[in-house]
Amino acid sequence: MLGWINQSPEIYTRFGDSKIQSRFQSEIISKERALSIVNDFIKRYTMTLHVDRNNTSFHIETSLDYISLSKDYQKLLDVDPDTGLPTQIMPPWWTNYYENPRWWTELEKDYLGLPSNRVENGYLAWTIRYRDCSECIAQYPIFSVDAINGKVLTANPG
Repeated sequence: MLGWINQSPEIYTRFGDSKIQSRFQSEIISKERALSIVNDFIKRYTMTLHVDRNNTSFHIETSLDYISLSKDYQKLLDVDPDTGLPTQIMPPWWTNYYENPRWWTELEKDYLGLPSNRVENGYLAWTIRYRDCSECIAQYPIFSVDAINGKVLTANPG
């Protein structure tokens, strides 16, 4: 299995289990549901977002990501919401952590409550960004919601 890291993202299906992948994908909440969860969270905790909603550039960005919370929020991989599979391979500097191409299937099994050999500690999450300036590098409100159980993982009003 040496060299798997240089393969295409198709490796996740080649070394995966189609029944587990299908079941896992069916458990992923919609981005609309994730947005609703964040809006309810903002209301429940009476958060003030530091963004100008009246600005003509205001928009809400959403993406499905594999993230790590070990050092705050860190996006590791883009995930296709339609397939529930990463759209890229882990960069080579993570090879100590992700030693085999079956790691995504082990993550899927763990999320589904099946016996697994999961060795990583990331999350499949919807990332929701409230932006009033696409070009700005200033901090903006960002939230992440676990894409399976709907729990808010991070909340930063900006």
